[in-house]
Amino acid sequence: MRQEFEKRGRHMWERLRSLPKVTCVRPAGAFYCFPNVSGYLSKDMPDAVGFAARLLDKNHVAVVPGNDSGFPTHVRLSFATSMQQIDKGINRIADFLKSL
Repeated sequence: MRQEFEKRGRHMWERLRSLPKVTCVRPAGAFYCFPNVSGYLSKDMPDAVGFAARLLDKNHVAVVPGNDSGFPTHVRLSFATSMQQIDKGINRIADFLKSL
């Protein structure tokens, strides 16, 4: 399972960092990626809480805002799921970002 999670984490990280204006540190030892989405924050969506709420409402993807961890410009995505679900979520995130 460790190798499978490494594979999923690398895949999610590669997909996230290919999105315009999104940066992400490669995950190491955890089950999530923590991308910086500050390039998409705005007056009406000033932090990760607003980003997460709008993403859930518009494109049905749940992410955890980084505000409580001291990172209001980041969201957390778990890769403790199937590759199919990872791709489905990233595709929806990409569509969401295009709409902004």
